[in-house]
Amino acid sequence: MVAFYTAARSASSPTPVLDPTLFLPRATLIPCALILTVDSSSRDTPVLGEVTQDVKAFGSGKVVIPAGTLVAAFASANRVRDRIEVKGSWILIFVKTGKEYEFRGIACDHIYDSNSGHYGLTDGSAGLHGQIFYTDRYAELKAFGAAALAGVAQGFQTVQGNSYGGNSLQHTPENAGLQGLSNVMELMVQKYMNANDGDETYVRVPASKEFYVFTTSVIEPDRASVGAYGRDAKAQTLWEQVKEVKAGSQQNGISAELKQMLNDMAQRQSQLEQLKSQAAASPSTPNW
Repeated sequence: MVAFYTAARSASSPTPVLDPTLFLPRATLIPCALILTVDSSSRDTPVLGEVTQDVKAFGSGKVVIPAGTLVAAFASANRVRDRIEVKGSWILIFVKTGKEYEFRGIACDHIYDSNSGHYGLTDGSAGLHGQIFYTDRYAELKAFGAAALAGVAQGFQTVQGNSYGGNSLQHTPENAGLQGLSNVMELMVQKYMNANDGDETYVRVPASKEFYVFTTSVIEPDRASVGAYGRDAKAQTLWEQVKEVKAGSQQNGISAELKQMLNDMAQRQSQLEQLKSQAAASPSTPNW
């Protein structure tokens, strides 16, 4: 008789995740200063900065990010008022070793008066604060002039009365020319009014502008590597890796224990099918 039941396998105990010896928690402010000028009118504009002060760990006081470390990211194409948005993936480049560490963060404004020792009202607000520039600063004046010319052209057109008691334009070469001039002037008005939309209006943040990087992921400098390839160039800490493994095992909607049970049932079903095929193939003895 075939035994269809096997001894239950002992469940493996989960491997404990040890806390890193040196790390920075989320919501840490990294003080930096721009090395390159950032211009919102350019797409894929690189943001390169330098850490201006040592960033130390909580409690121990050990330096996690030394001053002079480089930070790099890419500015978003969007801007809000006089701010350039820089959020998402950032890279720490440790100058002494050349190793890199990728993390997530948001650029925030930094306003501090060293003479008075006071911070500005918008210190810590999101975005790199810059100055608004116009490609055509006289666009509004040109639009006003074009609108005035369009009105003058319409005023010189001659009209005639009709049978309905109203007025209609006379079909004369002069009116045709004036109407064409009026239409062109109206198009010019629209052009000049829209001249400062899109890339025609841009924000420029000069080099040496100070800012913060507000971290949204844990920073573990001991996991830095050349090109950040040791972490597959992903802003992923050890805790996030464990979480990703757990999430991946739950994507199919079944646990590891249930998977093992289904595998055992499939193996037993295969054994039963083999026994049935062997019994059908063997010659049956007559019962006299």
